[in-house]
Amino acid sequence: MALFVFCWYRFKFKNLTTFLALLYMFSAISSYLLYNFPLYRMSFTAVGSITLEASIYLFLLNMILITTFSNAKLENLRILTLYNGSLILKWQKFLVISLSIYALACFPSSVTAFFGGSDLADLRNEQYGDNTAASPFFAVNIISRIFGALTLALLCIPFINYFILKKTSRWDKYALYVYAITKINTILAAVSRATIVFSLLEVFVVLLLFLPFIGKKMKKIIFRWLVIMLTGTYLIFSVITYARFESSGDEVLPVYSTLRYSGEAQLNFMALVYPDLEKPWCGFRQLALFRRIIGLPYDDGTTRNGETIYDDYIELTYHWPHPVYVFYSLAGFWVINMGFVLPYIVAILVHCMFKRKYMKSRGRISYMLIFLTVVFASYYGKGIFYSDYQSEPGNMLILFLIYAFWALKRNGHAITISNNPYK
Repeated sequence: MALFVFCWYRFKFKNLTTFLALLYMFSAISSYLLYNFPLYRMSFTAVGSITLEASIYLFLLNMILITTFSNAKLENLRILTLYNGSLILKWQKFLVISLSIYALACFPSSVTAFFGGSDLADLRNEQYGDNTAASPFFAVNIISRIFGALTLALLCIPFINYFILKKTSRWDKYALYVYAITKINTILAAVSRATIVFSLLEVFVVLLLFLPFIGKKMKKIIFRWLVIMLTGTYLIFSVITYARFESSGDEVLPVYSTLRYSGEAQLNFMALVYPDLEKPWCGFRQLALFRRIIGLPYDDGTTRNGETIYDDYIELTYHWPHPVYVFYSLAGFWVINMGFVLPYIVAILVHCMFKRKYMKSRGRISYMLIFLTVVFASYYGKGIFYSDYQSEPGNMLILFLIYAFWALKRNGHAITISNNPYK
């Protein structure tokens, strides 16, 4: 709460850092309420003891991550560097076509299963552990495994074109349609409320970053659409919550479940990770693709203990007696995979890189810096609750970012833009 008040006073609300601090405060309050909830004593987290030391460690790491974007402002943007319109359009077309194939193959069955099923709780149990709807076609599943995390590019590229470059094309519209359909597909297929929240976080990050380029008239239009989206989101969220807990007959379960999803990650870190982590997992889940390439064991789903949230390999190899497939937050998963010292080093390096780039921009900001800001801010925002961009799709996102930076560094050029708000 103190961090949010400080950010509100220092940076105002039109800042990514203040928005992330708000999410962190909401999660912290939820953690406190969950900790005092009667049903919490029946959970696995309750077996551990929460200490002040663990709380301070988690707070400091989250504070470094959240304040990374305090200088991420585009008000003075005059020259966009490392830009190549034709190359970026090729990337956009490729992603739109690829993810369209996936969406068209999976979306009809997802809609049928969601609206045709008699029990969403059973449907969720059938999909447990999956974030996407499986397709009977192997090639379609490969598309999801390779490009599943690149949906954020479908959101970011059209916004940069529209608000910064003052242009738009049919491919920008297609990209936004495909982005929406792929997200809705995941929501319906996995009966996922988290996807609803995380998708909205991505949209808010983009809008806050591009706010200086949005005129008053456009803000009113966006506000109306946000109201419609939030209303629809609330209805879908409520339907899923009610349907998944209706059979239990216990009215407190939806409240408990909501508190768990919003506040469990911090409690899991303080009660389980901090006192019980004996050795880091070195990316067993998070860097599965890279471990697979170099011949190391990786999470391929076969070591999961049936339909539970435990993993036999993790339990035997890393002596980890606790659930694996639960919320540990971004900070928690960084510690699980890198130990207790390296996460601070990585967080400080990334923090300094973004601060330095924006402080020394003087009106010259690269295309990749804007794109990376969206990716990392979304990553941190979602990471307050859960670590996204894991396994093969997340690893492919890392490779794409490296390739995109190299390609634009080699073939990009600088262009002068107008910073007048888009009316």
